[in-house]
Amino acid sequence: MKKQSTMKKSDKILILILVSVSAFILLGSIAIMAFFFGSIKASDSYATAINHIESNTKLISEVGEIKGYGFLPAFSISYSGGAGEATYTIRVKGEKKNVTAYFEMEKKPHDDWKIVYFSYG
Repeated sequence: MKKQSTMKKSDKILILILVSVSAFILLGSIAIMAFFFGSIKASDSYATAINHIESNTKLISEVGEIKGYGFLPAFSISYSGGAGEATYTIRVKGEKKNVTAYFEMEKKPHDDWKIVYFSYG
C-alpha cells in the first residue's frame, strides 16, 4: 500500500518559494557585507594602519611573523572636504601570539593619514 503525503502541492510550492527567497536575501546580504568590508580594507586609512603594524619592530618581536589580520576590523571613519578622522581596532594574528591593535588617525586636506595614537595588547 502506498503512503499518501500529508502536504498539499500548494504547501510544498510555498515552502520552496520561502526557502528560495530566504537564500537569496542571505546571499545578497553576505555579498553586500563582503563588498563593504572589502572597501574598508582598501581604504588609505586602513592601509596606513597595516603599514604601521608591519613596520613596528616591537610588535613584530612580540607576535612573531604576521600570519594575517582579523576578518572584520572595528572602525569609525569621518571624512569630509579632504579632512577626516578614523579609528581602527584590528586583530593581528602572529606566529607566537595574537594581539589587538588600536589606532586613532587624522587627515588634513592635501595630506596623508597620520596616526595620532597607537597601542596594542
